[in-house]
Amino acid sequence: MATAYITWAFVPGSLSTLVEYKLSTSTVWVQPTSPSNPTTGNTYPLDIADNLTYNVRLTTNAATCAPKSITFNILHPASNCCPAGYTLSVDETYCYKYNDVAATPPSSSENTVAVNHADYSVWGSVIYSSGYNINGTGTFVQIPYTNPFWVNGSGYPVASGANTSNGPLNRTGLWATTTTDNQDVGFTVCITLPADGIYYIGTGADNYSSIYLDGTLVLQMDPTAIGVYMSANGYPGVGPEGTFRFWHIYPVSITAGSHVLEIVGHNVTSVAAFGTEIYNATPSDLISASSYVDLGSKLIFSTKDYIGTAVQIGTGGIGYTCPSGYSLVLCEGPAFCRQTLTTNTISC
Repeated sequence: MATAYITWAFVPGSLSTLVEYKLSTSTVWVQPTSPSNPTTGNTYPLDIADNLTYNVRLTTNAATCAPKSITFNILHPASNCCPAGYTLSVDETYCYKYNDVAATPPSSSENTVAVNHADYSVWGSVIYSSGYNINGTGTFVQIPYTNPFWVNGSGYPVASGANTSNGPLNRTGLWATTTTDNQDVGFTVCITLPADGIYYIGTGADNYSSIYLDGTLVLQMDPTAIGVYMSANGYPGVGPEGTFRFWHIYPVSITAGSHVLEIVGHNVTSVAAFGTEIYNATPSDLISASSYVDLGSKLIFSTKDYIGTAVQIGTGGIGYTCPSGYSLVLCEGPAFCRQTLTTNTISC
């Protein structure tokens, strides 16, 4: 059962309103007596069953006019339910369940070391719009070079004044103690949302970054595609180095509830580095931030805080590994791998 509150506009000159209701399949109108009915107010509660349609009739009585009635329908749907074994999401829009298996531990664990370069973030930072391509290309806006927090040097194309300290990738850049070709290094982050939301993930990599949400790939930067796109959209001459000369900030839409984000850097050959930050902020917040103090609690993850710590995700035995489609979970105790399955709700 549910209580439906019927509200109507008060008609000047009216003395009272009679409230009646019935199931749409019935011919018998019911006149509730509690609270007082007819009522001199403009709100009345009715107790109705879930998933059944009711007719409601309001009749206004006035001193100088004949009674006038209006009839309409109401329905209170039952809460959404889930198939056996699934749990309803926080916002009740979908169902989910977890399959957990053991993670394969590192065979030769390594700590990370800071990696810096005068080329990192020299062309500044760009914020992408929703709908970006999984290869990392898409509509973007440049954070103005007048904000030195987001650029190393003067910006595209000259980048005068660049060094190995400034810019987001120099602040956050790291890699494993040893560097090999075709090597992965990454981290896992647990996030819980009270409602659907968008997190912005900033990343730069030598050579590219990938982002997984609950084991599903949502970004895998393609250095060649990014170079071609940037070159055709205001930055002529940009090549594959665009993945580390720009700091790329992507919006990732996440539903309410608990999720696992995995951020992984990939080295093709030679020098390797990647950095990533996660912001619970708007594009305006990011553009106006000129320091970590400005970002405050809006910064919820940064690889700068993991320099000198053990690699969490890594190839060649230096980090944990999980089966395809599973996420590494480290925030609930000993490491394990989690697969998140979702399905539609069903009627209760």
